[in-house]
Amino acid sequence: MTTRPKEIPVSCHIGIDGGGTKFAVAAFRSQGDPVPFHDTRFDTQKVDAEASDEEKERAYFIDGDNLIQAILEVAVGHEILSISMAVAGNVSDDRTHIVKAGTIVHWERRNIFSLVAEVFGCPVYLGGDGEALVLAEMFYGRAGYKPTLGMIWGTGVGGAFSKFTRRGLEVFATELGHMDTEHHSGNTKPCGCGSFSCLESHIGGKNIEARHGNALNVLPTQWNSYYSKFAWGIEATAMVAKPELVVLGGGAAWKQREMLVPFIEQYLSGLTIVGRPEVVVSSFGESAGTVGALALGRLLTNGEPVPAGR
Repeated sequence: MTTRPKEIPVSCHIGIDGGGTKFAVAAFRSQGDPVPFHDTRFDTQKVDAEASDEEKERAYFIDGDNLIQAILEVAVGHEILSISMAVAGNVSDDRTHIVKAGTIVHWERRNIFSLVAEVFGCPVYLGGDGEALVLAEMFYGRAGYKPTLGMIWGTGVGGAFSKFTRRGLEVFATELGHMDTEHHSGNTKPCGCGSFSCLESHIGGKNIEARHGNALNVLPTQWNSYYSKFAWGIEATAMVAKPELVVLGGGAAWKQREMLVPFIEQYLSGLTIVGRPEVVVSSFGESAGTVGALALGRLLTNGEPVPAGR
């Protein structure tokens, strides 16, 4: 009797986008291919900054269990070579945990690296969602070597800036969402950063939903007000960073893209001291987070990148 040899599992890389509304998990055949062959998502536990430590810990472990199950689901039958996570928050220098987060406060100061690495036994990489957005556009999209400002408007607001210098690639996280607008948002609860007047408290998707119940209830004039605040933050950042390209990502930006992009282009048309950047939405739509996580893993695995088309 002849026995058939066992099939060698096909390998894959996992990209994770962790935000205040949902976690998206995708499996990719290689770090050079941004098209996932399997993906899934689950709702993030809703926790306020004022919640007790016990409530935050409980929510964290629920999210953690769901995350592990989602990874197992998308990678079934495959050997996992790496796992990369792009999260909505300020990541520690050693890339093991979130230092501060506005929308997933229950993940703060918890060692995500260990949680996942102990289960799957493969390299695990952690970075910010803004960082991932600009890397996705650099590796697989339209940024190339251009100085690029990536701006996320979703449950929260954030971003990052990337450019090549004599030292190589440099990526800087921005805390645009927590810039003080000097105007009270009207919220009854503070942002995760503790402010009632930061940009995120005004236009973060979580706060818009709290005020209107549903995005469908937002009037055009109200959207214009939100666009103006977002554009104000982009303009302020552009004056310092001097990008050639502004890439918009996040659920709110993607859903509002047809009105948002021309609005921001018009808003930035008055820039004179610095050059006016091109404004686009992410090449990867609502998958920008998982593709960006893949790009983050590719950078941290292989070092200096070669941008798309080079």
